[in-house]
Amino acid sequence: MFKKILVLLLALLMIASCASAEISNRDLQLNGGIAAVSSQDTYFFCPMEEGVTGHWGLYSVNTCQNGPIIEISNGYPARLVYANKTSVYFLAYSDSARTVHDLYRVDVDDGSAKKMLSGIKSCFVAEGNTFFYATKDEPCVLMQYDLTKEESKKIKDMSSSKKEIYDALSYDGTTYFLTQTESGTENGYILNKNGKANNLDAPSPTLATSMLYEGYRLYSTSSVGNNVYTVKLGQKKGKQLGKDYGMTLSTPRFGTAFYCYDGNNHSITRVPIDGSEETKKALDGDSLSRFIIGGYADEVLLLNDGGVYAFSGDLSSMTRLFDFDISTANQIWCSLAQSQDNSKVLIFGYGQRTFTFASTMMPTSVYVFDRSTGEQLFGFPENEEALTLEQIVEQNGGVIGGTPGTDADSEGEGDEADDFFVF
Repeated sequence: MFKKILVLLLALLMIASCASAEISNRDLQLNGGIAAVSSQDTYFFCPMEEGVTGHWGLYSVNTCQNGPIIEISNGYPARLVYANKTSVYFLAYSDSARTVHDLYRVDVDDGSAKKMLSGIKSCFVAEGNTFFYATKDEPCVLMQYDLTKEESKKIKDMSSSKKEIYDALSYDGTTYFLTQTESGTENGYILNKNGKANNLDAPSPTLATSMLYEGYRLYSTSSVGNNVYTVKLGQKKGKQLGKDYGMTLSTPRFGTAFYCYDGNNHSITRVPIDGSEETKKALDGDSLSRFIIGGYADEVLLLNDGGVYAFSGDLSSMTRLFDFDISTANQIWCSLAQSQDNSKVLIFGYGQRTFTFASTMMPTSVYVFDRSTGEQLFGFPENEEALTLEQIVEQNGGVIGGTPGTDADSEGEGDEADDFFVF
């Protein structure tokens, strides 16, 4: 009897910890910047009309049914960065090629907007209320921006060696960064307190491309990102991860693990980045046509078997939250997220006219559901006659990738510097 009570208490504690765990802006940044959270609310972008158009709205989960906080009349938001009680920060494209960004701040009370930074070429997730970045004019200089103080400072200048900043990470109070030469050679560095940068040891086997994440260098021996290895910062010997699952550096990851789909056993698999033992959890239903996942370190959400499922981060528990037809609204769904208090679930995707621009556009379809009841609180676009993924791909010529604003559906958004992005 005591054992049964203990098991029950542990289960209740686990559920409570998942419900109360902090969902951070860093979590959301690491998963594409599709949303931003404060202690009070969650924010997301959604188009104001269908198709490839520069007309967008910034919404709050708490007030999404009442319309957007602010509208963009011409321009493309690139990703949400940060939110607090008073403001939301986001990156917006500032050139027609969608390669350069400006940073904007929106006041959530009055909807006023202000440009904070210009000419950002690359942005890297840091810790707390900061991020690293490099500009198009100085790609070899690592900068850091404090969102609370709204101040920039130079971290390291690699111009003398002509090495462009490729990635950066702050871990346990220490800054690490990666550079790339004109020929594509990659080097890793640790930044000392005296401002000098020392080389990170080259891992074995030899890397082709890599990234910094959670105190590790995740890398691939393939230029296309296959054959994923992990090596702890400061060590040399790499360990291969998830060799049975076709993992890449873009495989979804939350906290200290990658998450993969095991089609042979119809299971979700947790692959720890420290190379320790993998964990599997069998799924309901028969198979997955697409692996549509979202979440954070303590909880993972998955679209499966006609519904939204929640898993504890270690895959020790699984709960079906509510039904969701993957063919809903004739969209290609791609990701899920939770609201700041875990009471809402957000589902993101692309329509048949926008999915080819998935690499350069934020999701153009957003649904918001009450987690406990499954009630739909917000949805764009409205339901349409469903098409299969194969039909949508065929209608779009089977091509994925592109630049919004160069398509016939872009309705001629201007590329002039003065009016490229207009509120």
